[in-house]
Amino acid sequence: MENERTKDLIIEQRFHRAIIGQKGEKIKEVRDKFPEVIINFPDPAQKSDIVQLRGPRNEVEKCAKFMQKIVAEMVENSYSVSVPIFKQFHRNIIGKGGSNIKKIREETNTKIDLPAENSNSEMIVITGKKANCEAARNRVLAIQKELANITEMEVSIPSKLHNSLIGSKGRFVRSIMEECGGVHIHFPTEGSGNDKVTIRGPAEEVAKAKQQLLALAEEKQTKNFTAELQAKPEYHKFLIGKGGGNIRKVRDSTGARIIFPYCR
Repeated sequence: MENERTKDLIIEQRFHRAIIGQKGEKIKEVRDKFPEVIINFPDPAQKSDIVQLRGPRNEVEKCAKFMQKIVAEMVENSYSVSVPIFKQFHRNIIGKGGSNIKKIREETNTKIDLPAENSNSEMIVITGKKANCEAARNRVLAIQKELANITEMEVSIPSKLHNSLIGSKGRFVRSIMEECGGVHIHFPTEGSGNDKVTIRGPAEEVAKAKQQLLALAEEKQTKNFTAELQAKPEYHKFLIGKGGGNIRKVRDSTGARIIFPYCR
């Protein structure tokens, strides 16, 4: 009893099922290797990352190191990259009878998932070790490049304008992509401070999308001007007018957004 100890391992819940195995066969191998150690996984409903080990001190430590090694390998193999490929080229990437995609999977040791045929998504998701994913990504992009005059261009647009260019639920950027032959426009992660926007697609359509994106950015930049006017609070109601009539006329004639301070 004095030699017994309990150890909590922090293992992300997303890995629990993979460690256990579909029918518990993988965790059985670990338990067979360390028969004196009791391994308890939390109930999936608990949303807990704590896996508890209990048994003789030395065996618990050995089991903990063994399981941490398993998790490290899983993390290394769970890198994922999404590659936008024009829908019409998916069948070429798959190849006759799936020959192309099978070859890329085997030679790069990656998992490659394509969207369903009836899906509007163009994203091909590649999962595996980072270097392998990049190799598979390059192979997939090379196939697309052979089939079309695909080019990639970076446009510098102030990051503060990115959200307004994307629009609510992506409607602005989506309309440009659809109008320009389905080019892909990629904005950097929000908050990164990166100004570089990437446009990829057929050369002529990329140039067209660049022009539209810069025109929209210029429009948003112009509309971003702000001016403050001082007016006594007791006069605000006259500026607004009955039922908002006065301020509505000003807004309609100038296109400006006018905000009054909140008054109790």
